[in-house]
Amino acid sequence: MKLAERLKKGDMISISGALGAGKTAFARGILLGFGVKSGVSSPTFSIVNEYRLCDELTAAHFDLYRVEDEETLAAAGYYDYLGSAIVIVEWGEKTPRESEINVVNVQIEGSGDERRRITVERGDER
Repeated sequence: MKLAERLKKGDMISISGALGAGKTAFARGILLGFGVKSGVSSPTFSIVNEYRLCDELTAAHFDLYRVEDEETLAAAGYYDYLGSAIVIVEWGEKTPRESEINVVNVQIEGSGDERRRITVERGDER
């Protein structure tokens, strides 16, 4: 079953992998599953991009590569989105683990022209 079909408000997708592994491409695929066909790019400098998926559902796509502290994370609205949107996080290993509720952990191994190995696991629901 497609990952997007199983996601609901309050879920977080935590994507980890090396630089160039395809984290943004994976996020783009999730958003495509919700019908977002264009304009999906890495929020490396803005930290977050928001997408309206339908009248009652929003996705917040974060890139934490440049985030060094929790103050920056809070200023980007990270905590405001938790529980009220689908949150997609590139460099998910940088998120405060105590803030996660329903987490899908995605690990991408390989980069560049290498073949990818993608592991998807549903984390503990708290």
